[in-house]
Amino acid sequence: MKGKLKIFDKYKRNKQFLYGSIMGILLVIGSLVLFKTFAFYTEKAEFNVIRGKVPNFTAGDIKLAITIDGEKADQIPSDKKGYKVQVQCDNGVTGEWNYDNGAITLNGFSISTKCSVNFESIYTIYVNGEQVNAFPSQGNY
Repeated sequence: MKGKLKIFDKYKRNKQFLYGSIMGILLVIGSLVLFKTFAFYTEKAEFNVIRGKVPNFTAGDIKLAITIDGEKADQIPSDKKGYKVQVQCDNGVTGEWNYDNGAITLNGFSISTKCSVNFESIYTIYVNGEQVNAFPSQGNY
């Protein structure tokens, strides 16, 4: 009878080891699956959903006041050529008009700024056979 108890104890220890190993493997696999499914994922960035703002970009960072030949406009002229363009900005920002691609380039931009962009039509006239660019604001046409 003593021999049977030894065998029984041996099987009992093997079963305990087997169950413990299976439980350990399941625990490791479960932990990996749990972390891979982002169950503990936390979002650090906060968004203002009501105003639709993203933290790193605020609506209205750049405000443009556009005038075409002295009249207020809502958009940059579609033809983008045939104008003398002046860009003036506040907060130390320098702006210039890129005549090659018809776009505004701002330098030194770090905070909200306002820029006025003035488009003045260029009229080409000929004086004594020479081509001259005339600007209405200067009265030389």
